[in-house]
Amino acid sequence: MEITLLKAGYCTQLERIAKTNGRMKNIRFPASFLLIKHPTKGVILFDTGYSQHVMEAMKAFPFQIYAKTTPIYLKQGESAKEQLESMGISAEEVKYVILSHFHVDHMGGLLDFPHAKFICSREEYREVKDKKGFSALQSAFIPSLLPKDFAQRSLYLEEAPIVKTPIIHDIYPKAYDLLGDGSILGISLPGHTSHQFGILLNYKEQPYFFVSDACWLSETYQKLVFPSKVAKLIMKKHRDYYENIQKLHKVYTLHPNVRIIPCHDEEVTL
Repeated sequence: MEITLLKAGYCTQLERIAKTNGRMKNIRFPASFLLIKHPTKGVILFDTGYSQHVMEAMKAFPFQIYAKTTPIYLKQGESAKEQLESMGISAEEVKYVILSHFHVDHMGGLLDFPHAKFICSREEYREVKDKKGFSALQSAFIPSLLPKDFAQRSLYLEEAPIVKTPIIHDIYPKAYDLLGDGSILGISLPGHTSHQFGILLNYKEQPYFFVSDACWLSETYQKLVFPSKVAKLIMKKHRDYYENIQKLHKVYTLHPNVRIIPCHDEEVTL
């Protein structure tokens, strides 16, 4: 199995929001996504980042408010679809998109992959699927970014076989075998949203834990430098969020061979 970490645009926000000792200065938060080339399942994505669909959707009210408060930047050629095409991979070749949660910067490219099946949390989908207008805005969810046949093409985390988590089972004992072959395991990481999850996989005999928005910056789990109190306003379950940061810190200290990958840290590479 081969993996490549890519970035489909970025947004800017005050560093102080992401960490209490941060500057009152805007920094970039890349919208990362993961390209997985599975030996039998084919091309798989973990999240999608932004796309031109997002930029168009942000022109409509009330999502203009999102664009004003969290500016988004996406150059031509940066969307997941365009980057894959530049690598010789067509959108039609993408077999699965694993969706950590339904925020704009993670689901922004779903419309570009018409033949993919979606692996997501059933409970998370139920929570957002009927939201519109300001209710959707409050959840950083834009309904028009969901394919009309999303439900028909979806496979649910909660229906995957439950297995004992390898390596980090002392901290995260339960995992979901997303493909049924043990290659990609889903691990529940609630807090940022109610049912967000990350994935654990091996690449070149190295375990990688892609934690989505369980933390934004590596410094958070490494040094327990927490986000500011303002960040609580955008956390669905802020107590779970802080509990997961403590858990990730334990993974970092007790299992240093596990690479933890937050999706919005500009300095993170594989």
